[in-house]
Amino acid sequence: MATRATAHLASASHRVHPRRTAPPASTATPSAAARRSLHPAARRASTDGIVTRAIGFNLSDRDEDTSRGDQEALALIEDAASVLFLQDPLRHECAQAYLALLQQISLKAGPNKLFVAYGEFFRSLRRSGKASFADVVLDEIIAGRGNPVAVAVAAGANPADVAPVDVAAVAADLELLQRICVSEATILKWCERLAAAASPARKQPASWVAAASALGVREEGAEGGAEGGAEGGAEGERFTRPASVQLCASTRNAVAESWKWSDALDPHLMNHWRAHGVGEPALGNVLTWHNPKRGATRDVDPDSAFKSSDSSSSSNANGFCVNGVAWRTAPRAKDEAAHATLVSHFTAFASGDESAGHVLVHGAAGAGKRWLLMSSLGACLGVSSNDDPSAGVVGSRDPSAGPSSRPSPLRVVRVPREALRQLPELCQFAKDHPRGRFVFLLDMPLALAPYAEFHNELTCALDGGGGGRWPSNAILAAAALEPTALKPEASSGGGGAANGGLACRFHLSVGV
Repeated sequence: MATRATAHLASASHRVHPRRTAPPASTATPSAAARRSLHPAARRASTDGIVTRAIGFNLSDRDEDTSRGDQEALALIEDAASVLFLQDPLRHECAQAYLALLQQISLKAGPNKLFVAYGEFFRSLRRSGKASFADVVLDEIIAGRGNPVAVAVAAGANPADVAPVDVAAVAADLELLQRICVSEATILKWCERLAAAASPARKQPASWVAAASALGVREEGAEGGAEGGAEGGAEGERFTRPASVQLCASTRNAVAESWKWSDALDPHLMNHWRAHGVGEPALGNVLTWHNPKRGATRDVDPDSAFKSSDSSSSSNANGFCVNGVAWRTAPRAKDEAAHATLVSHFTAFASGDESAGHVLVHGAAGAGKRWLLMSSLGACLGVSSNDDPSAGVVGSRDPSAGPSSRPSPLRVVRVPREALRQLPELCQFAKDHPRGRFVFLLDMPLALAPYAEFHNELTCALDGGGGGRWPSNAILAAAALEPTALKPEASSGGGGAANGGLACRFHLSVGV
């Protein structure tokens, strides 16, 4: 009997029981190391080995899993439809491909549709750079988008002050998402059975099975987690540095190792959101604004994107690789004074100095105005000019080196000039993250022609009024040929400021 029980438990690692709850208190639970080695679905299934058969019990004579893949897949689709708040993890490209595959399994589709759907899921998971589908979902949960509890905690609310109904709903969603994350091995088994039962029967080549069987299998030593999780709170009233790859991996592992993901809501997830915020500002220091619908996303060097997703890479372990060498460039000798002034100004703003306002750098064409702005901001963010460009990690300074070298909580949002027409949405983005400190860096030199139509709106917003009322936690950093260029009728010699042009709205004006 012991031999048969052992064989059954080995086969049960591929069985899924979507309605399975946490084990009773009297059940001995495995160690943390043992739980880490099991996928959540396998953990749920590993104790359901006894099958009743008339009178008495039978420990299952067959190694083959007898679960109905079509019924299990339908139950998982129902779970996905039941999610209350945490819809964003299910909107991920990989999650959409996963749900489409479950749909085909639930319909007992033929091999053609089945393997087309499986192929799309396979490709989307590989494109995500994650080791498993559960990691995709967990990383989206950690990002906190669309999660009212995460938004409230990131805005500074104490967990006790969050609406109990929201906490209960998010906890329920976490348990639903945990059930949805069936192991890749189980999904593959369902597909193989449906193909074998089709008419005519279909059997995939051994090489295909070998490739599919490797999906979701984490390579040894690839878990990361060298850091001790979220930093446990914000620096004063502001966010700390963005969460590094290893910090995210540590939080992800803490959630995955819980018998119920909802058990990790407080403190693991809430601590993470409190320290780093939610959405893209929680993941990177430098963002790029696209449009009101897409918002801002991390600016990542495409040549180092693969490295930055590898938590085992020491050169990328503390942040994300920023596109462009200007962030790491030391100032030219003639610009050192201006560089020091800008660094001091941005550092004061990052620390909460309300007198540190908008910044204008002006000079002749080709003088390196935007380059100087990016270099100054890079110095504030902790990018050393001596860093290897391929390892250009924002916020990579060693915190143990002293207070002056602590990574900055500053977030830079690169804004195309035409996006100033979207000023209300841009300002709302900063208001949605009240504990962040944002510098809106205008990508192109600021001038009126041919964009004169937004002059009044921008002037009004910088004065603190209008529909795009400027948020207190953001400043604008821009370049211009000269201050007088910001008001066409202004005469040379600084008349733009005297006549109330845009130039007088900038608190710091630096010439190069």
